[in-house]
Amino acid sequence: MKTELNDYQTQATIVQFIEAHGITLDAVPVPTRPDKSEWDDRAKHYFCILDRDGAGVLKLYYSMGSAHKTGPKIEDVLDCLASDANCESDTFEDFCANLGYDEDSRKAFATWEAVRDQTSKLRKFLTPEQFTELLNLERL
Repeated sequence: MKTELNDYQTQATIVQFIEAHGITLDAVPVPTRPDKSEWDDRAKHYFCILDRDGAGVLKLYYSMGSAHKTGPKIEDVLDCLASDANCESDTFEDFCANLGYDEDSRKAFATWEAVRDQTSKLRKFLTPEQFTELLNLERL
């Protein structure tokens, strides 16, 4: 989904994107995720609220491995969302092939559906131009 970009967009980092669009993060630790994802028992889970300067709100769960000593950083959360959004147009078969999932797995299918749902919410949170810009930023 690459498009013609101006100089700011080709040189912008995800931190500059966050600052330019007034995006903030509130991350509240939670004991578990309601989606029953298969994280290690020592993983840390958060309920995150992204706010785009009052123009949009995105709520999601975010998890981190036990080696992380601090809560999630906004740039990491947005980078994960952008990375997942790059799979939005994949068929289920392509999703599995690209990410190493088994096509016969119900868990893989549920993950594919969750990524598509999450990307739909990200599209609603950002303007179409911001969504394209985010996907074209260099990944962390």
